[in-house]
Amino acid sequence: MRPEPAKHPSTAPRLAFPRLWRAIGWACVALVVYLSLTPDPLPPAELGDLDVAHAAAYAWLAFWFAQLRRRGVPWIATAAALCALGIGLEVLQGWTGYRTFSYADMRDDVLGVAAGLALAATPLGAILPAVDARLARTRGTLQR
Repeated sequence: MRPEPAKHPSTAPRLAFPRLWRAIGWACVALVVYLSLTPDPLPPAELGDLDVAHAAAYAWLAFWFAQLRRRGVPWIATAAALCALGIGLEVLQGWTGYRTFSYADMRDDVLGVAAGLALAATPLGAILPAVDARLARTRGTLQR
């Protein structure tokens, strides 16, 4: 029996490889933490007052984790956790002595989370379950 993407938006998708997808998500979180606290960060990519790197990183995290959870309270919890991560990392940056604390970066993190969840609410939010189902079919074919 192969897993299929969720048919109802409030239902969590049944995934064949949930640990893999969560591990990739947590690796992305670890990368964001590392890049936020390293003494030699990537140069900022700004578009006006918006730090695109911050917004893109948090949009990606929200989009990724939203595909692993059902809509509603789990999405709100994911958004709150990612916003707390961004705020916490900004505070830690201020304490490092070699990075700076920035309210604007916090704002950009929150905007990124909102954008990621909005994107996950579109048909694009079914990409990960579709890839998972395809991998499960391929794995089943290879095992025969």
